[in-house]
Amino acid sequence: MSYSFTNAQPIFEQIIEYLVVEIANGKHEKDGRVPSVRDYALLFGVNPNTVQRALTELEREGILYSKRGDGRFIGDINKAILTCEKIANHKAKIYVQEMKKLGFTADKIVNLTKEVIEENGITSK
Repeated sequence: MSYSFTNAQPIFEQIIEYLVVEIANGKHEKDGRVPSVRDYALLFGVNPNTVQRALTELEREGILYSKRGDGRFIGDINKAILTCEKIANHKAKIYVQEMKKLGFTADKIVNLTKEVIEENGITSK
């Protein structure tokens, strides 16, 4: 099974986003081992070099760390959460800019967003 990527941003950035969201949402525990470059390459259906680039960036940010000969592990989960929030903020800005281009007022954007939230069963807690 391969992951479906968009043309909106480079694939390695989409892999970073995917992994950050998984970590921030508790799908991996601190110091837990993550799959190998090859395993991720098979999962995503991409070249291992692309995965390597993503994992190296996550190491640089402290979200992952490596142990020579043992692989990569989950590092700072709080950094993953902060990165996830930055991603969400960026996407929210793009959404608002696009709604503004369509001529929506702030009230219309808020109401539309509330409708979509309700349709998707998202709760406050």
